[in-house]
Amino acid sequence: DGTDDTADVPAHAAINNLPAFTWLAWVWLNATSDYMRLLNKYEKLFTLNSTTKELRFVVYGSGTTGTAISTAVMPLNTWFRAAVTYDDGGDRKPHLWKDGVELALGTSTAATGTATSESTKAFQVGSETATAGRPFNGRNGEAEVWAKVFSALDIWNDFQTTRGRYGV
Repeated sequence: DGTDDTADVPAHAAINNLPAFTWLAWVWLNATSDYMRLLNKYEKLFTLNSTTKELRFVVYGSGTTGTAISTAVMPLNTWFRAAVTYDDGGDRKPHLWKDGVELALGTSTAATGTATSESTKAFQVGSETATAGRPFNGRNGEAEVWAKVFSALDIWNDFQTTRGRYGV
């Protein structure tokens, strides 16, 4: 309906506890609210801050939380392609992307320790149903989960290949 688009994908071995991944989503924001969930897999959260409209990603675990907070403001009332990449065997820092370009980060912290298990948790698009809150105020185009870290060229090519569907 364009005001509270959400979907839950049941837990599945293909997307559970991925040590390296890329998440991508086409997003249209009507307005922002408190830490709206774009994509969510238990304690891996891709959100949008309500006041500053920056993208955020956190991955929780037994040590330091891996965190990325962009400095860019996300637009309202237009489609954009949001993406996050993370590699637990690499630098352990989330990397954020908008429209095929990696974003500058105001905060970038590497995760330490072991990531929290999510093997029984759904992958959620547009809301965090565990707390029955933080709904997404807008439209979701397509969301993707990949069990690999996309390169900068992969992210760019994905944006170029899919942008026509959204008039971008």
